[in-house]
Amino acid sequence: MAAGPWGVTTQRGSTVYVHVLDWNQSVLALAGMPRPVRSARLLRDGGSVEFSIINGGLVLRLPEAQPGEVDRVIVLELESAK
Repeated sequence: MAAGPWGVTTQRGSTVYVHVLDWNQSVLALAGMPRPVRSARLLRDGGSVEFSIINGGLVLRLPEAQPGEVDRVIVLELESAK
């Protein structure tokens, strides 16, 4: 997925890491997911992140950033490739 004004993503296998570097809104919409998302959680503590799938994209309900947190990382587990 392409970088946006909010940050970047990285991917390893069927796991996508959403690095939220500069975003102060409570929701983040991502387009162009390579496969359906099974789950979303915070890397820092494993807490679950609410998400909705809309028109081939994804909307994440972001938790508030912790004081001093520069990179909020959301871990997306994708369905396996068929």
